[in-house]
This record gives sequence, structure tokens and C-alpha cells, in this order.
Amino acid sequence: MKRIVLFSFLIAFFFSCNISKNATYRESEFQIRFGHLGGFAALPVEYLINGDRNVFKVDLDSMVFINKITKKEFEGLHCSLQELGFETMQLNIPGNMTYFIKVKTPEYINEVKWYEYSGNSDVEELYNILLTTLE
Repeated sequence: MKRIVLFSFLIAFFFSCNISKNATYRESEFQIRFGHLGGFAALPVEYLINGDRNVFKVDLDSMVFINKITKKEFEGLHCSLQELGFETMQLNIPGNMTYFIKVKTPEYINEVKWYEYSGNSDVEELYNILLTTLE
């Protein structure tokens, strides 16, 4: 009997740990959306980081939790956006494969678009930093 109770407890503990690693999407005042669209398949690939530091993959009808970034990473993203002057940045150079970053904060909403060979190394560097949040 003790083994059954112990086994049941272990199963419940295992499932509770796994469930707590997932997060549900909640709209927040701060969001970073990034990804690309176009190319051969012409299907958009989009990710979102919300104010709770959760990273999601945006699907057609759902948000799929990927992971949660650290406070340090989140603050680093804020600093990168400020250093780039993202709030006032104007960049709209679409191409066959168009990359984008959309930022929504309580203070502003802005979106930039570019293609691979448009020569915007600062924005491309920010995009690469955002891609590291997917790991």
C-alpha cells in the first residue's frame, strides 16, 4: 500500500513540475514581436516576448510557449532598444525574405522591416539577439 501511495505521489509531482514550465499567453503592455515572412514557402514565422519575459511562437490560432528569459536578458533587450533609438526608428525596406521587429510599450509602438542585404547591421544585430531568446 505504501508503494502505491509513494508511486502516486511521484507521478503527481512529476506532472506538476512539467506543467509549471509552460506558460499561457497574456496580453501585456510590453511586447516584442519578431520574425520573417516571404521566401519560397511565403509562410510567416513570428515570435513574441511579453512583459512577463515569456517567449512564444505565434501560430495561426495559438501561442506556443517556448521558454522564459532571465531578468538580465529582458533588461538587456530594453537597453538595446533604447540604444538603437527604436522608438523613432523608421525602416521599411521589404524584400523577398522580409525580417521584422515590432515593439509595443506603454510609451510607443513601432515596427521596422528589412531584407537580408539592406545593410542595416544594428537592426540585424538586435534581431540576432532576439533569436538567442529562442534557445
